[in-house]
Amino acid sequence: MTTVKTDNFFTILHSGNLNATQNPEIFWQSIRTLLESDPALRQIIRIRLIGNAAPDIQQSVLRNQLQEVVEFRSFIPIRRSSDKYSRRIFYFQ
Repeated sequence: MTTVKTDNFFTILHSGNLNATQNPEIFWQSIRTLLESDPALRQIIRIRLIGNAAPDIQQSVLRNQLQEVVEFRSFIPIRRSSDKYSRRIFYFQ
């Protein structure tokens, strides 16, 4: 039996590689605007990127002052990923 640790975050997850041409700059800007409009959301929203992220992605996160809410992780097996996160977040493809 697997026990899932819950937290109080609204988490957005991307699993897979993100190269420079896939940089969601408008998404980063939108999240920044959202957090500026309601700073309390910084305690609630988390963005988790699992996989290889191009340096441009990391620079965009820093440029938009999102390093506090964005987490970069190396690849984890899909089974472990789906077990760990499926009960808490939405998947976007």
